[in-house]
Amino acid sequence: MPRPLTFTLLLVALVTACAEQPVTPIASRPKTTVIAAPSSGVDRWLSQYGEVKVMGRDEIVTALLATGRPSNSQQFYYFGLLNQELTTLSNWTLARDAFRQIQDDTELSPEQRELASILERYNQTRLNDYERQDSLQSQQDSTQSKLDNALEENALLKQKIQAITDLETSISTREGEGVL
Repeated sequence: MPRPLTFTLLLVALVTACAEQPVTPIASRPKTTVIAAPSSGVDRWLSQYGEVKVMGRDEIVTALLATGRPSNSQQFYYFGLLNQELTTLSNWTLARDAFRQIQDDTELSPEQRELASILERYNQTRLNDYERQDSLQSQQDSTQSKLDNALEENALLKQKIQAITDLETSISTREGEGVL
């Protein structure tokens, strides 16, 4: 169910429940204890995301070596987090593929699968951006090479024009002196 609709239904239920309940003075209310809900899978994943985010490169490489090849969704998630923090295309590809693998696990909560989907798209975007950057760099290098060649040709043309101008000046000077 979409969040706005869920929120609206919850709000309507809360307002309805409050309207039906008589107001009890504070002194006569029974004491209640709040029991914290167990941490959901997505909360654990977000906590793990924060832990990996502050790790240094060496720690990440060490953790990746210790992790090995993942075999369940939790391991794929951790594997993906570690790989996305490194700065190579192959690591981003591994991260994207790990998060893609998680989305097929029906035992995970919808929120966990959505988080995996977001992280997959993030890594795919990084790969696409790198490819686009690489393509633009190639275009810039090609254009710079063409510009350098054009500048060299321009300098040669200027030299030729100057040589022709000098020759014409020399010819007209000789004609003026009657040497020719």
